[in-house]
Amino acid sequence: MTLKYSLSHLYTRVTALSSIRLTDTEKAIVKEYLNGLAPKEIAEKLKVSIKTVYKALSKYRKIQREKGQAVESRPKSITSKGGEILVNEEMLLRVLAKIIAEAFKELHLKNTVEVEYVKHAETKSQIDIEVLHALVKELSNLTEQLRELNKNLRSLRYIIKISELPTREEGAPETKVETLPSYLRENPWVEVLKRRSTESI
Repeated sequence: MTLKYSLSHLYTRVTALSSIRLTDTEKAIVKEYLNGLAPKEIAEKLKVSIKTVYKALSKYRKIQREKGQAVESRPKSITSKGGEILVNEEMLLRVLAKIIAEAFKELHLKNTVEVEYVKHAETKSQIDIEVLHALVKELSNLTEQLRELNKNLRSLRYIIKISELPTREEGAPETKVETLPSYLRENPWVEVLKRRSTESI
């Protein structure tokens, strides 16, 4: 006999309850009886009369006799031919309880890992937000530089336009400095371009 056999044996006994002609209450009574409870304890646990318990057990024994199976008065230990006790139902229930406890332990560990993963994800999200803010700041600086460059290009366009105006020797009227933008009135490049234009002529 092995533990595997005891599991199979217990499963066969439990599933047999659903195949016999018993009511749900009677099945519950027989199940508790096979688990080792006394009739009085079964009556108190299931809140039924002691008479109902004995009736269910009597019916169960009768059906088992009809099937040619021996009726156990109490759960017995499973033994080998040499008389060594391998396992009984109480031991089996303890093993099952231990297995369930281990399963819950693994589930708790898995949940802990998931929580740590979420915390890591939140930290990563915080880092991503900081990087995004830095990128926005850089784009803002770049926009400001483009505006300054555009302003300088407009200045250069005015300078080129002034350099192409007729000189005084050609009888052209003197350019009124007052008509120029304020940032060009005292710009040294204006005079430089004027001189170059005069020299080229």
